Amino acid sequence: MTVPCPAWQFPTGLEERGPAEDPTILLTGVARLGNAAVQLVAIRINATLQWTPDFRHDVAEESYQVNGLGEALETALEDLQTVASELGDLLGDGGSGVVELATGHYRVCVMPGAVGS
Repeated sequence: MTVPCPAWQFPTGLEERGPAEDPTILLTGVARLGNAAVQLVAIRINATLQWTPDFRHDVAEESYQVNGLGEALETALEDLQTVASELGDLLGDGGSGVVELATGHYRVCVMPGAVGS
């Protein structure tokens, strides 16, 4: 049986939320599922190590340490990998889930509410 789903409304672009030296490491935007606002979060990943943040080599490590950003990105990707693996085992593997944008390869997730907007 299929349950009807309200229509999705996606933003036409995502906001850069990373440090000034690498603003595209983290992108966010608000989408809507019916009447509910949800937060889209996109983390730029290493194209080879697909669950690893793509920290730029020309950016000082300290830039990613502001507000714990680097650690937060690493933890988020580890947690997403765990969830994806467990759901993949349960529901079947749905593919890589990597989205290629003009600024790199990203893992995109949907968070409840408009977090941090």
